Amino acid sequence: MPYLGKISEHSEFGYWVSTIKKSRNMSCEKLGLQCGVDSHAISSYCTGKNYPSIMTLIRLREGVHLTDEEFIQAIDALTADLYEAGKLDLLLDD
Repeated sequence: MPYLGKISEHSEFGYWVSTIKKSRNMSCEKLGLQCGVDSHAISSYCTGKNYPSIMTLIRLREGVHLTDEEFIQAIDALTADLYEAGKLDLLLDD
């Protein structure tokens, strides 16, 4: 997964990840273990310091059994953040 740097002060995707964690009563460590994603990466998603590739997003979906609606919300939030930063091309990197 490439490091994308801090993309914005306000991260819609970070808010979304934090909401999912809270709704499932999970820490970054537990979410990471369940999804096969490093806990530091999960933490960086929550703070908007980094963003996942689409493949990592799919691992998150499978790991916590996201509903279709939750998955679409995640894609919308991630796309909005990357669009705002002019970095939509990074969504496809892995």
